[in-house]
Amino acid sequence: HFKVEFSKRASLNKMCVLAKINQTQLKHTHTQSAPQIQNKTMNYEAQQTKSYLLIGGTGRTGVEILRKLMTSGGSSRPEVHVFCQHPTKVPDAYYPHCASIIKGDGTNQHEIESALSKTHADTVIIAIGDGDSSKKKSNVRTLNAQAVSNAMQKPGFQHVSVVLVSIAGAGGSKGGHLKSKKGFIGMKGRAFERHFKQLVEDHEGQEGIFRKSVPGRTWIVRPTILTSGESVGGVYYFQNEQNPPTKNTDRADLGNFLVDSLLRYQGKVFGSTVNITGKES
Repeated sequence: HFKVEFSKRASLNKMCVLAKINQTQLKHTHTQSAPQIQNKTMNYEAQQTKSYLLIGGTGRTGVEILRKLMTSGGSSRPEVHVFCQHPTKVPDAYYPHCASIIKGDGTNQHEIESALSKTHADTVIIAIGDGDSSKKKSNVRTLNAQAVSNAMQKPGFQHVSVVLVSIAGAGGSKGGHLKSKKGFIGMKGRAFERHFKQLVEDHEGQEGIFRKSVPGRTWIVRPTILTSGESVGGVYYFQNEQNPPTKNTDRADLGNFLVDSLLRYQGKVFGSTVNITGKES
């Protein structure tokens, strides 16, 4: 089982890149009324979120989502609960503002159900990963998706929605922008190509589970390859058949886009998929 930890600990290096997204400048398929969506499956009208459960809130991507959640919404900001393996990695700046920090295994269905019960979360945000390790193949995202999906289908959790951080290249979207005209170059290039294929495979499994089980309660966000500390202040949308106009998405810009969209559009994003990449600097 998991436990909720609130203890103080030594100061950690902060990952706090503050960037403001300017959604009025989004190009390509941007609309004023709602984010551009693909593969719409259902018109799922969710109630306004009262509580978020962030799975993977201590990784580089999760921390940026947590930062934006902590600094958005003012007095009406929903509760934010962090579910992670290492609670001491939650940055000190955000630690006191989390409604709870839950130690648990993201691939364990029982622990996911317990967290949903205790937090009363109605939206789960998944930013789980394997630490970008290229040493061995990982299916942690697929295993987590199965655990969360199974929990969401239980009678007590059929109101819960999920936001999934996937990757451009999954689900038929293009990720070929990562290659030069000559392909991946050298030993490092080949290692990266192998790692990227493994990432896409894991994300494909992850997406497939939610698409099959709870499509109308799922919002899939596919950024291009993620970077840190290179914010350009916003993102572009692109369609599955389009090559992304830029190569990378900064994690701060992803966090801004994701949270801003959730707060602005609420249930309108669910049942849809969006591909994004960083704006031109």
